[in-house]
Amino acid sequence: MYPCKKCLENNWKFKKEDDETITATCNNCGDQVSFPTKGNKQNFKVGSPCRKCGHSLILKESKQKPKQLKKSYYFTAYYYCEKCRTMYFSPRFKVINKSEERNQELLNNL
Repeated sequence: MYPCKKCLENNWKFKKEDDETITATCNNCGDQVSFPTKGNKQNFKVGSPCRKCGHSLILKESKQKPKQLKKSYYFTAYYYCEKCRTMYFSPRFKVINKSEERNQELLNNL
């Protein structure tokens, strides 16, 4: 967890509000911060806060199509934090390749 923005101390008390939200309260000044829980349950969207720094996420598309076709699965897009340069992958953009023959056929057509 990062230091409190008001008192600059790293002294937090955590409370789980529901399955998707955690509230952290600073023990020194009482400032409260809410953030999503870690795990696969989180639904990312453009503008969601980054888990590490809290900066807004943007959506980026993947660019390496020929390399992706050789894998069993790949992601067509991902969420990216420009401040701490962290990538977050969502199952919404996951593509599963069905067979190797189909992959070779797609690679030959490129």
